[in-house]
Amino acid sequence: MAGLTESPTWEAEIYQIETTDPVVGGPPDLAQGQGIANAAQQQLANRTSWLKAQIETLGLDKVDVSELDARIDALLNGAPAAMDTLKELSDAIAGNDDEIAVLVGQVSSKLNASAFTAAAVLALLANQQIASGTAWIENGVIAWKGGKHRISNNDGSGNAQVRFGHDGDENFTDEGTAFYLGGAVDSPNSEFQIRVAENGGAGTGQPVSWGEVFRVFANDVRYASRTLVTPAGLVAAFAANSPPYGWLECNGGAVSRSAYATLFASIGTTFGNGNGNTTFNLPDLRGEFLRGWDNGRGADSGRVLGSSQSHALQHHLHNYLRPLSKSDTDRGTGGGSLWSIDENQTGVTGGISTGNSANETRPRNVALMFCIRY
Repeated sequence: MAGLTESPTWEAEIYQIETTDPVVGGPPDLAQGQGIANAAQQQLANRTSWLKAQIETLGLDKVDVSELDARIDALLNGAPAAMDTLKELSDAIAGNDDEIAVLVGQVSSKLNASAFTAAAVLALLANQQIASGTAWIENGVIAWKGGKHRISNNDGSGNAQVRFGHDGDENFTDEGTAFYLGGAVDSPNSEFQIRVAENGGAGTGQPVSWGEVFRVFANDVRYASRTLVTPAGLVAAFAANSPPYGWLECNGGAVSRSAYATLFASIGTTFGNGNGNTTFNLPDLRGEFLRGWDNGRGADSGRVLGSSQSHALQHHLHNYLRPLSKSDTDRGTGGGSLWSIDENQTGVTGGISTGNSANETRPRNVALMFCIRY
């Protein structure tokens, strides 16, 4: 009985005998339909011969089994963290719908957090060009369109800026408009500027002519030299039954000195000391007319700012005609009298009634709510 012929060849697959295949012995030749029953065994024998040849080539056939075990252990023990991390990653994402989040979480847990601070990451990004010729981050600057437009944390003069349509020499870099946003980076109270070109469309390379500058300060907003901020302490009348945002009704109420610190700095305790410690009073202008403070003019002398004044009528005289009866001589001779009473009379009292009288003297008026800016 002859054995199967073996060849050191790696067979791509092992033949499966089908139910329709004839059971035929002998040397296998699938192409000719011969020895079909021995085809799978021959393919396995070929693989075994191939593996044996590989082992002999590597010299592993001469290695002691115990030595081989030691080498494998050394290989595994040489990178335990890497092998453990791969196993942990595999276990973590298995059956988890949010695989990316879990994967990132697992990786971050293996990192040295002290080496991945925000400053360290930004330092790595600071000089990396992220899109050649289109946009990039370089030396603290985000720039695009060939560097014409940019956002920088320092323009070289200590200013943070957002710049569009013009270069550092104040020339147009586009046919359209140009604008600039920026402010000093070394002081929290320095101004922030907004500038827009008033000669937009002048053409690339032409000098930019800036319009009036809009400036924002810590406690003020200005356009050119004009302030746009309503100062604390301003009193205004509103046609509403509640004060708008930023205003309080002038109702004489006591309010917090800390919560309304700017208003307190403006009017102090002019209209009342509050509780003497943490509050102060607002002016009470309900039902009142306002009068300009005399402040040394002499038209309303003796007044101090914020003082109240009661109603009054100016001192004056009324002229009238009185009757004189010169022919009345019943009081005796020698002249007449102012009044002549020839009969007993009962005194009569009375007054003049008008249709426009009231309990106060006032002009025509409209009721509005006085409020104060805080």
